[in-house]
Amino acid sequence: MANGRVDPLIAVGHAAEAGADPLAAEIMSSWKRCVEEYGLEPDRVDRVQVLTAGELKEVREPVEDVVAIAQPEIDWLFRRLADSDYIVIFTDANGVAVDFRVKAALEAEARQTGLYLGSVWTESSQGTNGVGTSLRIGRPVSVVQNEHFALHNTPLTCPAVPVLDPQGRIAAVFDIATPRSSDHARERLLLEIVRSGARRIESRFFRRAFRNSLVVRLSADPEFIDAAEESLLAIDANGRIIGADQRARQLLGYPTADGLLGSRVDRVLRIGEAALMATAHGPPHDLPALAARTGPLYAQAILRQDRRPRSKPPAPPRPPERTAFDLDALAGGDARMGNAVHIARRLVNGGLPILVTGETGTGKGVFAEALHRSSERAAGPFVPVNCAAIPEGLIEGELFGYRPGAFTGAAREGARGKILEAGGGTLFLDEIGDMPLGVQTRLLRVLSEGEVTPLGAARPVEVEIAVMAATHQPVESLVAQGRFREDLYHRIAGAVLRLPPLRERTDRAALIRQVFAAEAAQQSRRIALAPDVAAFLEQYPWPGNIRELRHAARYAVALCDGGTVTLACLPDRLVGAMAADPAAFDGVRAQVLLLTLTRCKWNVSMAARMLGISRSTLHRQIRLCRLQRP
Repeated sequence: MANGRVDPLIAVGHAAEAGADPLAAEIMSSWKRCVEEYGLEPDRVDRVQVLTAGELKEVREPVEDVVAIAQPEIDWLFRRLADSDYIVIFTDANGVAVDFRVKAALEAEARQTGLYLGSVWTESSQGTNGVGTSLRIGRPVSVVQNEHFALHNTPLTCPAVPVLDPQGRIAAVFDIATPRSSDHARERLLLEIVRSGARRIESRFFRRAFRNSLVVRLSADPEFIDAAEESLLAIDANGRIIGADQRARQLLGYPTADGLLGSRVDRVLRIGEAALMATAHGPPHDLPALAARTGPLYAQAILRQDRRPRSKPPAPPRPPERTAFDLDALAGGDARMGNAVHIARRLVNGGLPILVTGETGTGKGVFAEALHRSSERAAGPFVPVNCAAIPEGLIEGELFGYRPGAFTGAAREGARGKILEAGGGTLFLDEIGDMPLGVQTRLLRVLSEGEVTPLGAARPVEVEIAVMAATHQPVESLVAQGRFREDLYHRIAGAVLRLPPLRERTDRAALIRQVFAAEAAQQSRRIALAPDVAAFLEQYPWPGNIRELRHAARYAVALCDGGTVTLACLPDRLVGAMAADPAAFDGVRAQVLLLTLTRCKWNVSMAARMLGISRSTLHRQIRLCRLQRP
């Protein structure tokens, strides 16, 4: 090897022979591949390739779902490790960084080392590295400094873990990297943290894939504290297993999914389906028949859309939105928002319960929190509860709390519950239209009597709270259908405030600029909107409202190479909407068509699919816009 890289290679080999490091043999095998299979030399490996904004956009589109599912883990890990100068990277199955987090002070160094959005980390192009080697071997791996094959990568340390889809295929890689000095002991610990994050992503991925089925989770912990320690099965309406994650297959002794899929769940878990279904509304069930092989094991069912009557599938869990905006900033220059703020200010300290309505994404949660902050209760807690995100069997314990030993699997110290946590402050019941009828009855009693009885408690506990609620559903219609208690509706709707959708706001243009500027500031950048982009964004109907606007702004700013956001930076779903409704976006239609056709090298069929329109419609629009094929 050239330039002094022989000694590290020999050291790795000796470590493998002596069994000093369980990863050493994998590093050695990777180095061997670099020389014999890829024909690489340590001092002649090209610098990391970084895709252009347009290329990255095309690569990222097929993996948008898994990136969205991974976002909470990416954010959590970054918050935990940013002060130690770690960069969090999430790549697709081809080793391309499709999402990442880096603190502003480290951004220039990250760009220089290639730890950046759009960078390509395959083993065949960069030699031994965390992402590429993990992809090649299909297992977690940590590559520490000199263990990197390429000389220019030796300052880096990269623990990386593959993320598997519900079929057991690699869908992504979860990776952290630092240009700072490190050691194997530290990186082994961090590798376990990354591995736990990857498992939680896989768990969300699995649940989403089988959201219309019965999902059963298995754990050695009866409290099911951490999704990283769970195994998952999906069951069809006939009681047969139709999905099993890798951990479940290993736990139950099935090397491949083929032997497990199609089996009856009662034969595999030795528990009747009725007893299994009952765990969705009560404590988990232990599985003593399997304990001899697996150790203590508990099962709990999660009922999904086709297993219980609901108006719609439950929304995925999401953290409450936080904002520094006060009420005046939220009102902006729109008269309807200004009127809602004016009324809210007059009522908030009068003890009147407030119900905030509006389409999904209009900022109901942000509005409620801002209202709490402006009230006399601002020093007290603001406790949000997403009634659609909590499994039906858990919502009572979540709201009312429980005493130690209230049920099998209850936390040893019990739980206070959200209502008691909100004492002296505000309880915000988001998506209250999804609250189960039985819980509505108990909540009504709390609001009527000013006291709450935790599960397993003999006596009620007094509580003094203000209540705000929000929903995108027409609650009056739910009352008429018998799905929402009329008396509870009158208890929570002392005043009803409707937030207008973004498309109806008169200050839409200013709000769009404000959101883009805020997202750019989050990335320590300043950007401007190209005139055609500004015109299009103002005309776009924004079905997802302010939430969709924020996501679009974050996406566009991340893809913007210079200081101006162009049409090429926008998410494809916005561009497709522009082409699908040409009359609404006449001023920018020709540019969008030309951009898409150029991207597809004038393959009309491909461009039509990307735009979501038929080939004949696209041909007609090409003629109307007088576009010429180069």
